[in-house]
Amino acid sequence: MKQKLLAFFALALMAALPASADYQIDGLNYSVRNNEATVTSQVNGGQNPGGDLVIPDSISVYGRTYPVTTIGIQAFYDDKITSVDIPRTITKMDFGAFVGCYSLERVNIHDWEAWCKMTFVNNWANPLFYANRLFLDGEELTEVVIPGSITALNNFVFVGWQSLKSVVIPNTVTSIGTEAFCYCYNLENIEIPAGVDTIGSAAFGHCKSLTSLILPPKIRTIGMGTFGSCEKLTEMVIPDSVTYIGNGAFTYCYSLESVYIPDGVTYIGERAFEYCPLTSIEFPNSLTTIADGAFGFCNSLTSIHIPASVLSIGKRAFGFSGAIEHISVDSDNPIYDSRGNCEALIETNSNTLLYGTVNTIIPNTVTSINELAFYRRKGLTSIEIPNSVVSIGYCAFTYCPDLAQINIPNSVTTIGREAFDYCTELSCGIDIPNSVTLIGESAFRGCRKMPYVTIGSGVDSIGKEAFSYCYYLEHITVNGDNPKYDSRGNCDALIETSTNTLLYGAGNTVVPNTVTTIAPRSFSYMKSLTSIDIPNSVTHIGEMAFLSSSLRDLTIRDGDNEVTIDKQAFEYCGELLAVHLPNSVTSVGQSAFHACNKLEEFTIGSGLKVISDKMVNNCVKLNRLIIGSAVDTIGTEAFYNCYRLTDITCLAITPPRAAPDIFTYYHANPSIYNATLSVPLAAVEAYQAASPWSEFTNIVGILIGGDINGDGELTVSDLSVLINLILSDGELPASADVNGDGVANMTDVTLLINGMLNAE
Repeated sequence: MKQKLLAFFALALMAALPASADYQIDGLNYSVRNNEATVTSQVNGGQNPGGDLVIPDSISVYGRTYPVTTIGIQAFYDDKITSVDIPRTITKMDFGAFVGCYSLERVNIHDWEAWCKMTFVNNWANPLFYANRLFLDGEELTEVVIPGSITALNNFVFVGWQSLKSVVIPNTVTSIGTEAFCYCYNLENIEIPAGVDTIGSAAFGHCKSLTSLILPPKIRTIGMGTFGSCEKLTEMVIPDSVTYIGNGAFTYCYSLESVYIPDGVTYIGERAFEYCPLTSIEFPNSLTTIADGAFGFCNSLTSIHIPASVLSIGKRAFGFSGAIEHISVDSDNPIYDSRGNCEALIETNSNTLLYGTVNTIIPNTVTSINELAFYRRKGLTSIEIPNSVVSIGYCAFTYCPDLAQINIPNSVTTIGREAFDYCTELSCGIDIPNSVTLIGESAFRGCRKMPYVTIGSGVDSIGKEAFSYCYYLEHITVNGDNPKYDSRGNCDALIETSTNTLLYGAGNTVVPNTVTTIAPRSFSYMKSLTSIDIPNSVTHIGEMAFLSSSLRDLTIRDGDNEVTIDKQAFEYCGELLAVHLPNSVTSVGQSAFHACNKLEEFTIGSGLKVISDKMVNNCVKLNRLIIGSAVDTIGTEAFYNCYRLTDITCLAITPPRAAPDIFTYYHANPSIYNATLSVPLAAVEAYQAASPWSEFTNIVGILIGGDINGDGELTVSDLSVLINLILSDGELPASADVNGDGVANMTDVTLLINGMLNAE
C-alpha cells in the first residue's frame, strides 16, 4: 500500500511539473522547453576563472531526463574557458553563444556527423571562431571527409577552423552556407561537387592558403565576399552559369592575376576585384553594371574595353588603378564613349571624363574631369586641359609622381579637393585664372617644386591646406581686384582681407604690419624660407605655422598687443639659431619649439607666466636659457633633453613651480645640474630650498635692475637718480629694484654702488 501511495504521488508530481522551467545543475543554468534543455549560462554569470567546460548530453529533474539540444543566446559570453566539450545531442548554437570567449583553445566533439548538421545562428555562436582547433574524442582533426548523409554545409559550420588543411565534400551536398569555411587560414585543398548550386557570402573568405578552386557548373551567383582575402588564390574560372558577382567577391586576392568572366554575367559588385593584381580584364557583352570601386587599386591593370551593353559604371570603379594605359568604349554604347580614340572613358550626356590614362588627349568637348580620373598615373608628365573644362574634380590628378607641367584654362570655375595633391614634380608655376571661384581643401598640397602661384580675381573660397607643404614656393600673388583675398604691398603672401589673416606664405614673404594672425600651417615644411620678421601687429601665430621649415632667423617684434603662439608652431625648425620672446608674448603652446636642433639661445620675456609642456624640449644644442620674471609655472619636460645647457637664468623672484623632469635627459642627467643657475640676488635662498632648483650645485645671485636712466650702463647718473627718487618718494621704475625683492630702498643703493665698482 505504501509503495502504491509513493508511486501515486510521484506520478502526481510529474504531472504537476511545468511545461517550461529554469534550473541550475552542476554550475550551469538551463531552461527546459518542449521536453528539451537549453544551456543558458554558467551559474556564476559568465565570469568563469578558466578551465575546461563539459556540457552534458542530458539533465535530470525530479526523475525526468531531458536531452540538452541547444546552447542559448550568449550563454558563455566573455567566459574565460579554455576548452569546451560538446555532446552529440546538441543541434543548435544560438546567437553569440560563445561571443568574447578569447581564451578558448580547443573544441572537442563526439559525433562528426552531428557537428556537420549543427545549426549556428552566427559566427560567434560557433566556439571554433575563437578556439581554431577541433577534436573528435580527443584526436585533432585537420583533414576531413564530410559524411554522405550531409546535403548542405550550414552557415558558419567551420568558421575559424584554422588548423583545417583539406576537406572532401561528397556529391550529396548541394549548398555551402555563409562563412562556412571563413577564416580557415590553412585550408589548401578543397573540391566542390558539381551538384552545388549555392555558395553563401564569405563562404571562403580569408582562406589565405587556398591557391585555386574550380566552381561547379550550376552556380549562378558569387556572393558578397565569397573569396575575399584569399591572398594566395592565383586563378579562378567562373562557370558560364554565373550571372552575378557580388560586392567584395574577390577583394584583397593579392595573387589573382587573371580571371575569366563568362558571357552571361550582368553585374559586377562594389569592390568585387579591389586590390587584385589583374593585368587585363575582358568584359562580356552581357554585362550591364560595373559597381563602385569594382576594380579599385588594380595597379597592374593596363587596358580596359567597355562593351556596348554596359549602362552603369559606379564611382571609383577603376579608381586608384594607376597603371591603365588604354581605355576604349564600344561605339554602340549609349551611355559612355572614348570619342576620337582619346584613350579616356567619358560619360556621353554630361561630357564628364571619368577615367584617363598616360596616353589620354582630353577632347575639347569635355566639360568636367571626374574625381580620381588620373589618380596615380605614373608616366604622365604633362596634359593639356582644353578651355571647355569647367570643373576639375576631387583627387583628379592626385599623386601623379611625374606630372611636371599643367595649365589651368580660364574656363575652369572649380578646382576640387586634393585635385593636384602631392604632384611632387610639378615644377611650373600655377596661374589660377579669374574664372576660378573655388580652390578645394589640399588642392595643391605637397607640390614641393612649385615656384609660384597667382590667385585670380574670382576666387572666393580656398580650402584648408590648399598650398601646404609646398617646400620651395617663393612667390604668391593675388589679383588686385579680388574682394576676398590680397597680397598687399607685394608681400608674397596670401591674406584674407577681412580678417587680416595670413593664410599661406612663401620663401620671400614679408609679413605686412597690418596682419594680425598667421594661420596654422601657413609656412610649414617651407624649405625656401630662411628668415621671417613678425611685426607687432600680429597677435596670434597658429598651430604648426612654421613646422619643419628651414627658418634660420626669427624676429618677433614687441608691442602693446598680447601675442599667443599655438602648439608646435616652430616645431622641428632645425636651422633656427636663437629665439627671443618679447614681453608681448603671453601664451606659448605645447611643443612650440620642440626639436629645434640647432637652437643655441632662448630668451623668454616678462609677459609669459606659464611655460607649457615640452615647449623647448629636445633642443640638443641649447646652451643659454633666460626665463622671464613673470613665469610662475613650468610644465612637464619643458626643457627635456636640452643636455648642453650650461647657462640658465631665471628672473622670477619666486621660484616657479616645476615638474621634476623639466631638465631631465632620458630620465636622468645629473650633469645638467652642474650648469650655472643665475637668479635674483634676493631669491638665492628660496631657489636653494625649492625643487627642482635645489638640484643645481652652482646658484648665483645677480642684479636685476640698476640701469635706471636706460642708457645701457651702470653709472653715477643711475645712482643719483635712484637716491633722489627714494628721498623724494618719487615714482620708481622697475629697474630701481636692483636685488629683485619687490621694493626699492637703500639696500638697492648699496648693491648699485657695488655693481658700478665691479663693472670698473
